[in-house]
Amino acid sequence: MAHTPRIDDICKKLNLSKATVSKALNGYSSVREETRRKVLACAVELGYTHQMRTGEMNTRLIRVGLAAGSVVGNPDGISPNQLIISSLLEQLGSSHYDTVLIPPALLKEQTLPYEQSMRGLNLNCAFISGLRTDDPYYSQLLTTDFPTVMWDMPVDNPHVSNVSCNSVEGMRMAVAHLIGLGHRRIGLICGHLQAPVSLWRRDGYILALSDAGIPYDPDLVYYGDFSEAAGAIGMSYMKEKKVTAVACVCDVTALGAYRAAMAMKLRIPEDLSLVGYDNTNLTEYMTPNLTSVDQHPELIGRVIATAIDGHVRGKPVGDMLIRPSLIVRGSTAAPPAGS
Repeated sequence: MAHTPRIDDICKKLNLSKATVSKALNGYSSVREETRRKVLACAVELGYTHQMRTGEMNTRLIRVGLAAGSVVGNPDGISPNQLIISSLLEQLGSSHYDTVLIPPALLKEQTLPYEQSMRGLNLNCAFISGLRTDDPYYSQLLTTDFPTVMWDMPVDNPHVSNVSCNSVEGMRMAVAHLIGLGHRRIGLICGHLQAPVSLWRRDGYILALSDAGIPYDPDLVYYGDFSEAAGAIGMSYMKEKKVTAVACVCDVTALGAYRAAMAMKLRIPEDLSLVGYDNTNLTEYMTPNLTSVDQHPELIGRVIATAIDGHVRGKPVGDMLIRPSLIVRGSTAAPPAGS
């Protein structure tokens, strides 16, 4: 049975007393800011999460707004964030925070300034995922003083915290896995360039190639929109490039690539290895099951809740980065002989 991280593990790693660590996790002002950030970062690294204090804050209603999808919407209606949101809602609910859905139309149309929109909903804090860097609200987040937590969207503003799972490391280990199997001509079906996560995962792909001494060929990268359709189009593109393996920016895209490969009579993994990202339930929809990068959504939800709690208490935690892991299944194998 895996060891469940405890507060004693943080104490040991940072050489701090249990009282200091406990106070840091709960936002006490008697703990130095530098120490508090170190403790929170260590807690994320170890996978430790604590029950948020409620105490005096139960005397008033705390409203947290959630915008949990892409601003433009996923055309396939499949969200890789479902487990993250479920974990987040459980954490916020156990701390008696009231959660409300930020209307998708409000974020899509952006007829009012960001801060005015959030305060108009009577929110104390907002959690947002799916913004694009070319969205007007993104530029407004650079200067807002409204407490906000982002998913996979870093913003240089002390009032805005970002929680991410290390996409560079995740894609790097996925492509390194393919290289370790003997693949040298590896394609990447990426997302659009207005999502930082696309750039991070592309960087991880490039780093893995560099680690193995394989030249980066930008012609082996196809840019899509995180959809199943983009995966299918990307797979057609990759077939022309004669790759032996394909890494995908997300499992939804990998599903499209998988179905397209089947239609083209390509066997997986005998003719082509395929890797996804997010480790969603979609990995089970394919036979063989899909190798994918696990972002640990339950942990992410708890970390986002911690970040929200920090903002509500006037103690922003800053950006927090979680380590991913690779789940190897049957969709990857050595390349065909002679390739």
